[in-house]
Amino acid sequence: MERWFGEPGRQVERLVAGATERLGEIATDVLERASERTVRLAITGLSRSGKTVAATAIVHDLLRAVDHPELLPFLSVVSERRLAGAKLVERADLHLPTFPYRQSLDLLTGEPPDWPESTDRINRSRLALRFRPAGGLARLARDRVSLHLDIVDYPGEWLLDLPMLHQSFEEWSRDVFERLDRPPRDRLAGDFLAFVGSLGPAASLGDETIGRGADLYRRFLHACAEEGLTLLQPGRFVKPGREISENAPMMAFFPLPARQEGDPKPLRVLLERRYDAYRDHIVHPLYRDHFARSDRQVVLVDVLKALAGGPHALADMRDALTVILRSFDHGSAGWLRRIFAPRIDRVLFAATKCDHVPLEQYRNLQQLLEEMITHASGEIRFEGARTKTAAIAAVRCTENVLGEHDGKTLPMVRGLPEGRTEKVALYPGEVPPRFPSPQAWGAMNFRFLKFLPYGLRHAETEGLPHVGLDHTLEFLLGDRLR
Repeated sequence: MERWFGEPGRQVERLVAGATERLGEIATDVLERASERTVRLAITGLSRSGKTVAATAIVHDLLRAVDHPELLPFLSVVSERRLAGAKLVERADLHLPTFPYRQSLDLLTGEPPDWPESTDRINRSRLALRFRPAGGLARLARDRVSLHLDIVDYPGEWLLDLPMLHQSFEEWSRDVFERLDRPPRDRLAGDFLAFVGSLGPAASLGDETIGRGADLYRRFLHACAEEGLTLLQPGRFVKPGREISENAPMMAFFPLPARQEGDPKPLRVLLERRYDAYRDHIVHPLYRDHFARSDRQVVLVDVLKALAGGPHALADMRDALTVILRSFDHGSAGWLRRIFAPRIDRVLFAATKCDHVPLEQYRNLQQLLEEMITHASGEIRFEGARTKTAAIAAVRCTENVLGEHDGKTLPMVRGLPEGRTEKVALYPGEVPPRFPSPQAWGAMNFRFLKFLPYGLRHAETEGLPHVGLDHTLEFLLGDRLR
């Protein structure tokens, strides 16, 4: 009896407990949405696009906006003096780590200052905003109302796995091998392609063969990252995270070329099984628990990093953004759908770190981003969602100055570069307003330094300086704070 009812019985109890907890979360979610008390903001961005800094700045500046309304002059609830207060509150999902807001702020304002490290796990925060309604019946009925703002921070590499939800192993492998034909991937994948080419119908199913293939494929992905490429799948092969064991079988697989004569069929079946397990046990819960219920979305894009990486890096980032955004559910959201089947009805595309170029180039940066996401934003608008593009700096770390460059007086930026003790003025080159032609790349000479946060000793009480964060928040939250 123990053999039959013991462990299986405990497994059933765990399943029931998990299902009960999940139903409780859903019920809480539905109740909050019915009263329109919660907005889930998906801060979407590839690795090093500035998600952690953006989340820190949003939280901190909203916390300080009541006492320092000059921080967010274009956020209407602040400029109209209707914001009564803001504070961090406990979330319902207590099993998830809390976003390390204080640690990030301490790094930004420290001596010496520094940027927060990119995160290696899912973090969530909830900010309660108390405000007076703008007018009409809502103001007559209630003097003050509250809105909960939920923000998720996560490793950008994991975002690249979302397209795999809609792909079989064969489809995913086909897409990977199509990209392997293009430079610089064709050069970087030499060892991996040689290994795959050596596999015959009698290829071993042992851990040694699979481990060798997975290791070569991981090395290839890391080499791509060093070259500035961003469309790297699976993302957990680049940054596994704390909760996943790299020794788990589902963390060891690699793509295979299309079926052909002499195909290692048993090996293909095993790799397909591991791919399915990775998709079902890692990617699907990430989407279900953290992205599927989002209401608003800001897509952070480090266009300057891609420009510095050259034409292949810029094109790869464009392709990555296109495939990622297809994984989200965008469209208009009436009140009933908002409660039971939420969709993202507003998307802001933001070219980050705009303060690394002079003010006069912000428009070019925004126009280049618009061209990069033309197809993706068009599909989103077709579904009924509103979109907007902007150039922003969640935490401003430079100032605009005039300086001499090649005998000319030009707009420059001045800041504290990493590894220096004194500020320097820099002309970073001119950002093109459109995707450069192959001939144009040769004449371009970009110089983007990593500037550190500087002069933020009073930010603890006065807030973090920024470029365009208030415009961003007005587009994403203004209607919900009326």
